Amino acid sequence: MILNGLVDRLSNFSIEMSDFPNQDFDDDLSVNTPYHELIARKNEYIENLEFDKAENISKILKQRKVIDYSDALESAEDYIWNKIDELYELYKANCDAALAEIEREEFEIRINADNTFQEMQMRHIDELIRLEKAYALEIMKAKARPVTKQIEYINQAKRYAKADNFKDANLFRIKGKDAFIEEHRIRRQQIDEKFNIIKKQYFERHKNELVILGDKLKTSLKQKNHVLEGTLNNFLKQFKVSVIAEHKRTIEKLTSQFSGKEIKKVLSNSINQLVYDKMKSVSGIDLNPYSPSPNVQKTSSPRKQNSPSSKIDNSGSMIYENQEDEIFADIPDNEAILDEIYGDQYI
Repeated sequence: MILNGLVDRLSNFSIEMSDFPNQDFDDDLSVNTPYHELIARKNEYIENLEFDKAENISKILKQRKVIDYSDALESAEDYIWNKIDELYELYKANCDAALAEIEREEFEIRINADNTFQEMQMRHIDELIRLEKAYALEIMKAKARPVTKQIEYINQAKRYAKADNFKDANLFRIKGKDAFIEEHRIRRQQIDEKFNIIKKQYFERHKNELVILGDKLKTSLKQKNHVLEGTLNNFLKQFKVSVIAEHKRTIEKLTSQFSGKEIKKVLSNSINQLVYDKMKSVSGIDLNPYSPSPNVQKTSSPRKQNSPSSKIDNSGSMIYENQEDEIFADIPDNEAILDEIYGDQYI
């Protein structure tokens, strides 16, 4: 936890108390003594002009305040640390659930597409089989149809044979055979051309149907991915908003326990840095508005020269009206006000 500043100050106060080993001081007074008793004893010493004892009690009070700051900060840090873990686990669980749901839906889409493809493939095969049967039947019908020219040549050949003109009879017989072959060649060519056109149309239609099926599958999967992307972005936004809300709430609760401006800044800065580091380590998200970016280089605000709760004496040194300000006067002020920090980060 980020307690170095507070621990250092606590150590300094312990050393300061050891500077008075021989003074007549009440051994029963310590940082564990109730506040009201310490205050009462201090006032009593002041009334009795025992200023050394009163000063020692002031040091105990300062030390006690540092311990209180440290305890409060540690409690707040433990809370926000665990809260970020809790929110991140919820964020991951939501993302995992969304991914699982999309994977299930994509699986159903692919199964449906595969079933449609199988049905389409069977239909295409059936259409081609029926086309081949129609082609074969057309060939059979063409072969069964008589060839007029062949019949004429055969009849003429018979007439020549009856007239004992066997030479011309054989000639017309051959012509009849050639006419038969030529006619069936033409018929087969016409049938082939006809069915090739039909087959080409079938193939083109089958190809288009497969392309359409593939496009529908791609479109459906793309839509699911788009939905998933939107869902994950919403979960991320919710996660960041929740962390920012807890961040603000933690700082407000922590700083409300103390009145000094400087200690409020110290405590706020400690929580800020913890949240930035924790978020970066668990999620890779950088919430620090002062982190360098490719487009904008953010820098911390300039320090204030004088605190409203202080005034300058003739020697130029600061005289603090609040004891908490005195303890934490040397803490740098980066003025990381939460509203300025987050602004539109989660819009």
